[in-house]
Amino acid sequence: MIGSHAFWTVLGFATSLLIRLGTSVIVSRILYPDALGVMVILNSLRTGIELLSDIGIEQNIVHHKGGLAPAFYDTAFTLQIIRGILLSFLFVVASIPLSRVYSVDVKFFFAMSVVPFVNSLTSTAVFAAVKTLDVRRRNLFEVSSEFLASICAIVFAIAMKSVWSLIFAAIVGTAIRAFLSYFLPFRIPKLRLVHSHVTEILSFGRWIVFASLLSYLASNVDRLIIGSVDGLTALGVYGLARTIADLPASLAGRVAYQLLFPHLSRHRDPDGSEYVFRWQMMLQFGSAIFIAIACSWADFVIRCVYDQRYGDAAWMLSILLFGAWFNVVATLNEASLLSAGVPSNMGAASATKLGVLLSTIFVLHNIFGLEGAVMAIAVSEICRSLLIAVRIKKIEPRLFLPTVAAHVIFCSSLLAQLGIRHLFGLGTPLSAIQGIRSW
Repeated sequence: MIGSHAFWTVLGFATSLLIRLGTSVIVSRILYPDALGVMVILNSLRTGIELLSDIGIEQNIVHHKGGLAPAFYDTAFTLQIIRGILLSFLFVVASIPLSRVYSVDVKFFFAMSVVPFVNSLTSTAVFAAVKTLDVRRRNLFEVSSEFLASICAIVFAIAMKSVWSLIFAAIVGTAIRAFLSYFLPFRIPKLRLVHSHVTEILSFGRWIVFASLLSYLASNVDRLIIGSVDGLTALGVYGLARTIADLPASLAGRVAYQLLFPHLSRHRDPDGSEYVFRWQMMLQFGSAIFIAIACSWADFVIRCVYDQRYGDAAWMLSILLFGAWFNVVATLNEASLLSAGVPSNMGAASATKLGVLLSTIFVLHNIFGLEGAVMAIAVSEICRSLLIAVRIKKIEPRLFLPTVAAHVIFCSSLLAQLGIRHLFGLGTPLSAIQGIRSW
């Protein structure tokens, strides 16, 4: 059963990956890097505000035994909408000061403030699909939504050729996803609040809020710093590289929270969990080889696909993919910690990542410039992964040795790929740092 679920998860992500990369290439050739830089800031703010009050609606529905009971289901949906209204209000409040910090037209911020509310209208049927392990339907839904949203992005970019095209695409794309969610074959939620369920959701979600907020800061503070220090053009190039580098972690997150976590929550007996752990081990080993290859050859891909304006993304992507490996391992292991009922470990790991990032990004930026800031991202991911590994050794010791083995496979594969490059006189992925200056 889990093999079929894994197939649909990977197939869905691979399709989504092609859609995203295709859209990215087309839009990058129409718009200038500074326009993409503005969108990076807007999306970072939107994500931060959404995670500021992330009470774990999806995790609550999946983890709670009565997650699909009408009273609990409706309460979760109603809380989601209330949260969406509050988030849009917070977005508006934060718009004016942030527009001054980044010298971005405040109208862009006001327009994007609609997105959290529109997103909150999405039916909780999306989470019901995860709860019932209907992985095929969930992935078909996500791919369909993303495909239609990408068409909107391309059409708007061609028609408007400005930041507004990306903003309108974000609003329409979010609305399309919310609309399609009501066609999923699950009960349509109603507006009502049951006090006992509100208490349960907020109780389980209190650590989710903490972990999500820290995760956001740890994942987006680099964008905010680079945007304010190096300018919107540099941020646009960095944002492109970061978007691609985040894809392995996005797949790991989809596998962890739509596959491993639901299975572990449903099968908490030793035999059932052992079966899931074997699949997790195979995923880690496969990811180690794939990311090592991607990290070694990413610079060539960037030069072939994107034009000269995005040349610096070549070396950025290689460094970011190195850090992405540690992110993937930590994310897969977090599913086990969450199913064990200890989401506080996720918050501690994100706090560690944030602390390391803030303590190194300015120092390395002052020494090495933008290159140093990108290196700080990889360092922070390593520290987060180490803390998760320590917690895994204590809570799920069966996963510790496979995790160590996965790191060995990654390092060996990476060294082998770098050896091949050296053998053919192709330099290293970081050679582009110097080569790009005279490109």
